Order: sequence, then C-alpha cells, then structure tokens
Amino acid sequence: SDSEPVDCLWQKLKSIINSCIERFVPIRLKKHRKTNPWITRDVIHTKRKIKRLRKRQGHSEQISQLRAALKIQISKSKKRFFNETLSGFLRTSPRKFWLYLSDRKEAIEHIAVGSDVVTQKQDIANGFNRFFQSVFTKMAFTDEDKEMADTCTCAMDPVSFDQAGVFQQLLNLNEKKANGPDGIPTVFLRRYAEWMSFYLVIIFEKSLLTHSLPKDWLSAIVKPVFKSGDRMLFTNYRPVSLTCVCCKVFEHVIAKQMAIFLETNGLICRQQHGFRQGLSTLSQLIETLHDFAAAVDNREQVDVICIDFAKAFDKVSHHKLLFKLKRTGVNENILKWIQAYLTNRKQLVRIDGFESESLDVYSGVPQGSVLGPLLFLVYINDVVDIVNPPVKIKLFADDCLIYAPVTCANDQIVINDCLDDFQTWCDKWEMKINYSKTTYTHITTKKHVLPFTYSIGPNYLPQVCAFKYLGVHITNDLKWRAHVENVCCASYRKLRFLRAKLPNATKDVKLLAYKTFVRPVLEYACAAWSPHQKDLIDKLERIQRLSARFICSNYKRTDSVTEMLKLSGLESLEIRRQKQRLKVFFQILHGQIK
Repeated sequence: SDSEPVDCLWQKLKSIINSCIERFVPIRLKKHRKTNPWITRDVIHTKRKIKRLRKRQGHSEQISQLRAALKIQISKSKKRFFNETLSGFLRTSPRKFWLYLSDRKEAIEHIAVGSDVVTQKQDIANGFNRFFQSVFTKMAFTDEDKEMADTCTCAMDPVSFDQAGVFQQLLNLNEKKANGPDGIPTVFLRRYAEWMSFYLVIIFEKSLLTHSLPKDWLSAIVKPVFKSGDRMLFTNYRPVSLTCVCCKVFEHVIAKQMAIFLETNGLICRQQHGFRQGLSTLSQLIETLHDFAAAVDNREQVDVICIDFAKAFDKVSHHKLLFKLKRTGVNENILKWIQAYLTNRKQLVRIDGFESESLDVYSGVPQGSVLGPLLFLVYINDVVDIVNPPVKIKLFADDCLIYAPVTCANDQIVINDCLDDFQTWCDKWEMKINYSKTTYTHITTKKHVLPFTYSIGPNYLPQVCAFKYLGVHITNDLKWRAHVENVCCASYRKLRFLRAKLPNATKDVKLLAYKTFVRPVLEYACAAWSPHQKDLIDKLERIQRLSARFICSNYKRTDSVTEMLKLSGLESLEIRRQKQRLKVFFQILHGQIK
C-alpha cells in the first residue's frame, strides 16, 4: 500500500526471493583446490592406497610399484592440465584461467595491535573495523558553514525510474560478483531481471518519494584491501565496501543523472580527471608533463608539490557534502535521498568468513559504491579556487599536484602561500594531509637551482629527486631512465611468475598470459613518457625478447629470438608506442579525449 514503509516492501520482496531460492535452487558444497590444480581423483586414490599400505608390513615391493605409477600419473595429469585443461578454460570458463594465474596475496594471517600481534581471525576483523571507524569525522555542520552558501545558477531536473532502464541495468550485472549484505545472489537478479525490474521500480520510487532506504541498503561488508608497505599495519589497508546489489542499481540511475547535470553545466572543475568520461590517468599525465616539459625547454624551473591526503574518502563530512550538493543545484528530492543514504550507516569487516561486530559510520563515502566517487568529486571540487595563475593544481580523485614555474624567490613564496591556503581549505572541510608522504621537487635542467624549503603550516616538507604520480616515475630532470628501470623490474617479476605458473602450457596460452600480464606493464601510459635513448628502448625490448623465448619454450642461445617474435606475431614495443601516440593524438583531435 501507499502508506507502507519502504523497508516493509523490501522485506516482503526479499522474503519471496529467499523462499524461491530455498524451494527451487539445489545447494551443493564446492571444493576449490588452491594449489596443484592438476591433481585428479585417480592421483588422490593412488596416494591414499600407498598411505594405507605403509601402515602394514611386507608390502614394500607393491608400494614401490605404486609410487612409480603415481609419478607417471602426476606427470600425465600435469601435462594434460597445461595442454588441454587451461586452453579449455579460455574457451568455456575464462575466470578459472585468470584465477589460476592470480598472484594476489589476500590472506591476512596476523596484524599488529599496539605492541601485540593478533592471529585470531575474529580479533583481526574486529581490529580492522575499529581502526576504520577511528578515522571517521564526527564534527557537525555549524551556522558558520551555512553562511558560505552561494546561490546556484542552475537546477537539476527530477529523476524518474522506468522499468526498461532498470531491466537493462539488471541484465548488465556480473553474475560472478559476490552477494551484498542482503544475501540475494546476483545471478538471481540477472536471470529474473524482467520480474525483478517491475518490483524494484516500485521500491525505488517509494524510496525516492519518502527519502528513506531499506535497512539492508545502509549496511556494508568491508573488505580490507592491501595498498603497500608493511602488511601488519592497519594503516596500509583500504576499506572497500560490499553493498546491496539492488541499491547499486538505484545508485546507477541517480549517478548517471547527476553526472549529466554536473558535466552539462560545467560544475566539475577542468583540473579533475578522475572518474570522468573521456578523461583518465593518461590525459592527466599528458597535460601535466606537457607543462613540465614546456618549462624545461624554456630553461625554466618548475617547483612541484605532491600532496597526499590521509584517508580522503573516509574523511568526507556528510553535513558539508550535503551543503555542497545543495550549492551545486542538485534536485531537492535527490538531496534528501542522499542524506538518508549517508545517515545511520553500519559496517562490519569480514575476513576469511569471520565477521566483526557492526559499527556506526560517521563520515565518508562508501568505497566500492556507485555513487561514492561522484559525491567525492563534488566535495573536493572547490579546492581549485584557492589557486591563482601562475600556480596550477591538478586532481585525479584525491591525488593532488600543485606546481608553478619559478624565476625568483618571490615565485616560491607565492607557491608556499598557496600551500597555506590549501591547509586552510582542509581545516574548513575537515580533510587531513599526510605530511610524511607530501613531498616537493624542483624540476629543471639548469645547473643553478633556486633552492627553497616548502612548508604547510609548521610542517616542513621533504624534498625528493623523483616522485611517482599516477603510476609514472617523474624525476627532477624529466628523463625516463628511472621510470624505464622500474617498469622493467616490475614486468620481469611478472614474467618470472608466469614462467613458474605456466612451465608446460601451450604457446597460445603463454602468448595470452604475456599480453595480459606483462605487456600492459611495459606500455602503461606510454603515450606520455616514451623514451628516445637507444639503451632505454633496448632495455624495454629485452623484456619482450625474453618473453618470446618463454612463449616458444625455447631458451637456446643459438636460436633466433627475432624469428620467435615473428612466429608469436609480436611487433616491437617501440612501434607500438608510436602507434599509441598517434592514436591518442587522433582522439584529442576528434574530441574523444576532453
């Protein structure tokens, strides 16, 4: 009925779905072998037979025969796995192929809590959840904040739902994705999309009209994802939220309409390249490196400050985000729904089947949600207003660069004043800077560098000769030797991993593995950094030549690698980089890259 709360409607629908699954969907336990996937049931039976015979006396000859037979069985089984099974996975179940090649070390066996090391999974899960909650912001929206409101010059149209659109969203779902907190399988939503879309539209419209959400939609199962550094420290993990799939479908509709409104009216700053159609890390790198190169060509110095936010997505103040959305002109109905979406949220951490206690979420946008990235872009959008020419700012989500050409000490003072304004902005909007990872660099080829020690408030920043920005290593002389060396090391590690995982695989399987795992590392953003020195070009080509030997399973020094490259259909990386640059130039020329 019209007066029935949206949570009641949702619980009724969920009850029907669960009833259907219990009555008509058979359940069976599937075991996944994590190591040695070529071990078959025959091999296991032979092993068990040997084990039983060892417990008895007088069967040494029979045991020797069985061990010899077992060795042959394993050899044949291994050969069959690499020659037939893996190739079959590519045709019938690609996911199994990529899971076999996965090098992810996801298991969290122990974690440091103060001076103690915790090994119990339940305690680890609780520790993670308490840490993730500790970084939230609890400060409320004040009257002083309300005075900052600007009159919005444009207004967003109301959002409506149609069954055809929701039906298409359900069809686009990936059946392999995990269930959300509601436990409804994604495969069910996709297979019965026509039936589900009818009822979901009713719930969506009710939710938007009443500015309320089902309780399930306000819950998240958080998975700690390792970033870098020491695996025993909580700070080196990012919380990724697993939310209800049906809520994500709702978010898709809202996010699409909001993105169109924001982009059409030019409300997202030009300096932001993250989470935007037609923009990417490559477009950001091309723009930024062009500015650096232009200054170096003019015998100038560019001072670059690489700012690192601390837990940026988790620090977003809900009250202040809503204020910014309202100032932007977001539809009032959507604004109230987003307020309900952000309020009274709960989260728990799940590690290897162990779940922590559920805790309140005070701030932040859920990482792993559909709407979260767009909300973050709106929140951080006005940081560009603190910068005036010649100082420039570049944003990719929460990655931030501030830089300017420097001709005298006064230019550096202007940059440092800009950093102080940046700190003021952070204090005002409750964002935190990670000072230990915030660095500065003087980019120039001049012999006499204008020195300056940059600081943000009382915090002096460390100077570095090189920094990594969006996956590319940029040095103070703007040369690519350091980046090429890092790329070659990373790709060689990948190649060694493939050689260990696919020793007896077919040529086609090895070729696909190389193109998927190794070559993308060698070519990432190469349109922005392609080297011209012969030794660096050869260094990159050497990795591909080693890969050609791996693909053809031929390591004889007397055999031609050039012939192996031809047989594998691999053209030189130098030519591929040239083609990539031409492709990017074409895209810029025709407006495919903004």
